[in-house]
Amino acid sequence: GGEVVQQQWVPYGTPDYGPYVTNLVDADVIGVSIWLPDLLVLIRQLDEFGIKTPLLIDECDQIYPEHLAEMGPLLEDVKGTIRIYIPGFEYPANKKFVAAFKDKYGKTPIDSHGAGYIITSIHLAGLEATGGDARLEVLRPAILGLEMDTPLGPLSFSPTGSGFTDINAYMAEVQIVDGEYTWVPFQSYPNGSRDPQDK
Repeated sequence: GGEVVQQQWVPYGTPDYGPYVTNLVDADVIGVSIWLPDLLVLIRQLDEFGIKTPLLIDECDQIYPEHLAEMGPLLEDVKGTIRIYIPGFEYPANKKFVAAFKDKYGKTPIDSHGAGYIITSIHLAGLEATGGDARLEVLRPAILGLEMDTPLGPLSFSPTGSGFTDINAYMAEVQIVDGEYTWVPFQSYPNGSRDPQDK
């Protein structure tokens, strides 16, 4: 229902976003789709220039706990979409994973940790189902037949091999939880479609 009033295409590795920030037109929100470290440079410069327009970041889970700790006050009220994983998901399997990760490594997991854990769990569950038979023609059907709880919620697979959770899209915002800045989901969107290859 929104209207795009301006687009600015910025080369990757831009050291100074000043010219782009000063060229911004009035809008209700600034949508950002760039990667680190450019994203952190942009956020700092928006603050330096006194730009208070709400920020919506595509794939905000690339801003890791160490960045949140460093830049927390600048990220208050920032919202974004989740690309893969954040430790703030409320699923019981995720709370268990986060607690175990913190206990073992002394830090909060990031997107690659969550994704790696889920992928490894899928393969181990598939191997358990096949009795350890790792041949593709045996393991693949076993994996596609899995239904399991993960840090992303209940997971199942389509016949063509796409994995689906009950919820497939999230919005999150920065909040202080237990004294630390963290991404907290505030909106989820049900998985209303399946793999277009499925018949």
